[in-house]
Amino acid sequence: MKNLFFILAITASFHLYANECKPGKTLIASCNFSGKAIRAAVFCANEKNGTIRYTFSKGSTSELNVNFDTQNKLKR
Repeated sequence: MKNLFFILAITASFHLYANECKPGKTLIASCNFSGKAIRAAVFCANEKNGTIRYTFSKGSTSELNVNFDTQNKLKR
C-alpha cells in the first residue's frame, strides 16, 4: 500500500511540474518558494532552437523572463 501511494504521489507531482513549461518544452528545474504568495522559479529548455528560458513567477503572473542561448549564456 505504501508503494502504491508513493508511485501515485510521484506521478501527480511530475504532471504538476511538467505543466509549468509550454508544450514542446522540457522542464529542467523548478523550485517553489514558501511564504504568503505562491512563488516559483522554472527553467525550461527548447531543444529545437537550443535555448533555455528562466521564469520567476508570483501566483499566475510572470515577474521575470530570461532567455539563454549561445549569445546570452547561462552562467553560475
